[in-house]
Amino acid sequence: MENFRQKILSKKFLNFAEKPVTDEELAIAGILQRFISAYNQANIYEISSLLSNNAEIEGLATDGFVKKNVYLPLLQNNINRIRSLTFNNAIIRINNGGAKAYGLLNMRLVDGRLCEADVFFKLLRKEINWFISQIVVQDPIWLQ
Repeated sequence: MENFRQKILSKKFLNFAEKPVTDEELAIAGILQRFISAYNQANIYEISSLLSNNAEIEGLATDGFVKKNVYLPLLQNNINRIRSLTFNNAIIRINNGGAKAYGLLNMRLVDGRLCEADVFFKLLRKEINWFISQIVVQDPIWLQ
């Protein structure tokens, strides 16, 4: 049986509407790349390491905002249902020690269904590292 997670590693899963150019934008782009890649590899440990300790997530499997410690077990139970995740037309905005990124999230499930949704990330800088402090996935549209 073919391992679909290995197959998607070579795909491009993050693209930008505005290319990151500053050092901070490139650092944030790297965090987003690692986050989406970790999802596609079902790497809960890597996802956890990119979230701040008090991160809040609102997504498909949550009922409103949940904290990181509630989200990770939910994700552990559901991540194998996701075939691939892509983040398209991403835009990064930096302001006063924080940053926001937004764009279009596409998620293909192993059963073949596809959904897209607007997604918003808030990131905070702690010393020299950036961490995701909030993720909001807005009302998905199921395409298939």
